[in-house]
Amino acid sequence: MSAEQEQRVFIKFCVKQGRNGAETFEMLRTAFGEQCLSRGRIFEWHRRFKEGRDSVDDNPRSGRPTTSKTDDCVARVRELILANRRLTIRELSVEVGVSYGTCQAILAQDLNMRQCTSTHSTFHPGIFLQVMAFLSFSNHPTALTWLRVTFGCSPN
Repeated sequence: MSAEQEQRVFIKFCVKQGRNGAETFEMLRTAFGEQCLSRGRIFEWHRRFKEGRDSVDDNPRSGRPTTSKTDDCVARVRELILANRRLTIRELSVEVGVSYGTCQAILAQDLNMRQCTSTHSTFHPGIFLQVMAFLSFSNHPTALTWLRVTFGCSPN
């Protein structure tokens, strides 16, 4: 049973005890603290139970369930991104045939790829060679370690 359903059961109990909405709200706020339903929700459920509602479950919702985020779609996005990590979300969404938001959700939630590469972080060989030349003369141990770890090489 979820926390919301638990609170709804409590509201239903208060209605059967003859308590009004304000008393029910105060009791719920004391019992549940920060996890308490909002005042408006409590009064709404209080009214529903007072009018004769028995179920503490949500009403079934109309509308079509989402079907674009399937296992096949997730596999296709994974396959494409592993083949070419430079693809943008827009390019992926067009290629797979899903919306931009669905593709973004697949990357962030299913594939745990939350960080994007900046367009400004391009590799400049000239700058790299200048840094290498400077570090080869300095022989600073921290700089040499950083080069080995970052680029897998040393200037010497």
